[in-house]
Amino acid sequence: MLTKRSVLILAVITFVTAAAAVFAQYTRWTDTIRSVTSEPAFPKIGDALESVTRIKLIRADDNAQGSFTFSRAGERWVIDDKGGFPATQSVIRQMLLGFTELKLVEAKTRLPARFEKLNLADTSQAGSNASRVILEDKAGTVLFDALFGKRAASLSGSTPSIYMRRSGENQTWLATGELEIRGAALEWLSPQLLSILRERIERTTIMAPGEPPMDLIYDTKHKRFAIVDLPADRVVSSNYQLLQVGILPERLIMQDVRPSEGLAPDPALGGVVWRTKDGLTVTFEMATDPKSGDAGRPWAIVTVDVAADAKDKVVKEAKAIVARTKGWAYWFGAPMLKRLRATRDILTSPKS
Repeated sequence: MLTKRSVLILAVITFVTAAAAVFAQYTRWTDTIRSVTSEPAFPKIGDALESVTRIKLIRADDNAQGSFTFSRAGERWVIDDKGGFPATQSVIRQMLLGFTELKLVEAKTRLPARFEKLNLADTSQAGSNASRVILEDKAGTVLFDALFGKRAASLSGSTPSIYMRRSGENQTWLATGELEIRGAALEWLSPQLLSILRERIERTTIMAPGEPPMDLIYDTKHKRFAIVDLPADRVVSSNYQLLQVGILPERLIMQDVRPSEGLAPDPALGGVVWRTKDGLTVTFEMATDPKSGDAGRPWAIVTVDVAADAKDKVVKEAKAIVARTKGWAYWFGAPMLKRLRATRDILTSPKS
């Protein structure tokens, strides 16, 4: 039978146990969520943006997206690691503006052991998925230094969020704002070199290594490509495969870029010429650089010609291609190179 004294003791024990549980829970929460706020993540960066002349994007050595640096060259941003190739200006501007609009809304963990769950481990650590961004002025003074991790999608469709922490600090944050930090270098530039519709092409000449030139024409009636002077004893194996070769200039996407300085075109490496019905000619010559360590990688050097009687629209198009490609060499990746080096033997088979 319980006495008053027993009931009182049980009540005290229950209270102490509950209080301890609450305290433990509170302690755990304070490690991860210390406060809820809504203040600028970088209140002074807006006034400093005009002074930014260098952007360093740093990732772990084993991060496939890579690290690279942007520099301001006059009124435009370029990628230093790609020989000064122009970045997509709007992408850089949007990122810088995103830093000024980022708002801290919730403090998260301070425990380094938990950083990687938010993709916020130091980029000096192998396996880190963080993106560290450093903004510097002309003198090399650091104006901004922070790590950015996982994005947190908004289920309600409101402003998206991202996890972040300032470099050298353990406090992590959930911040809201339209901030996008893109991945590999190719995502920061305009990778499309050509956009020439198949209907415009009068003739494509493919010069595969060790093979005689092969000409293709587009059959507008049957909406397919044909091989010029195809031997009578051979037929096209696959019109689809031939089409994939023929439509290359419709959306030709590069995989890498470098300055063309020091590269000498070698006819033995093949090449391609596209001629349009309205007077535009685009030629790809191939070259390798044995000093670069990628001697097996053929880089395409682009030259452009335009007929004397071409219309102003075509002349303008030619000038735009020259402005975009002059002084640069491009790598298109192994699958695209295979199509650029197609031969009669690959595209046809003996007639049965």
